[in-house]
Amino acid sequence: MENTTTETAAQGGSVMDRATDAANLFAGQGGMVLYILAGMSVLVLTLILYKILQFSVLKVQASRESRALALWQEGERDQARGLVMNNSAPVSRLMAGAMTARSKGIQRSAIEEILEIEAVREIAGLRQFLRAIELVAITAPLLGLLGTVLGMIEAFRALEEAGSRVDPSILSGGIWVALLTTAAGLVVAIPAATFHSLFEGAVEKTVSRMEQSVTLILSGASSARTAETRVAEARSTMAQL
Repeated sequence: MENTTTETAAQGGSVMDRATDAANLFAGQGGMVLYILAGMSVLVLTLILYKILQFSVLKVQASRESRALALWQEGERDQARGLVMNNSAPVSRLMAGAMTARSKGIQRSAIEEILEIEAVREIAGLRQFLRAIELVAITAPLLGLLGTVLGMIEAFRALEEAGSRVDPSILSGGIWVALLTTAAGLVVAIPAATFHSLFEGAVEKTVSRMEQSVTLILSGASSARTAETRVAEARSTMAQL
């Protein structure tokens, strides 16, 4: 039993050693470009996880916002405001501002101007770090290509130094080493570009929800005030008769 445990530990250690050696060889052959790409991969992974968490929270809040809109249209104004007040979600903050302002009787044009300014600020928060993810998606393949070009230059230099003792393995070995950086650049860039596109779509959907929610709140309030005005006019007419 002890021999089996020892052999398993030895095998595990050898696997780890081979993996470490492979990683060191990969980094050593790729040079500084691979270290830069590794740093970019860690950065973009952190930003992607942050944005996933951010948009997941917004998705959870969407049901409360839909409920608040339904209550607002049904005339339950206080309950509707209670669902979106003191909420950190961008759509909820705009809805709360629109509901509060409309309940105070502020003109629609003035509310729209204020909300437009707030919406710009909220959208900027939604787009935070998207430019950095896009930059990684663009520059990672270029850095990989740069590493490949530098590796090819080094391979041909070694071939020239060999002189008449030309060995094809020198050139072929230099080429595959140079191509490592191109592969690494693509590995970093493809997920970055994919998630950047997904996050852009999520921002557009959130902006659309902002516009629809505010429009429903303002138009609903406007319709309610018109109805109240008509009732008051009817009562005034009946009193005169």
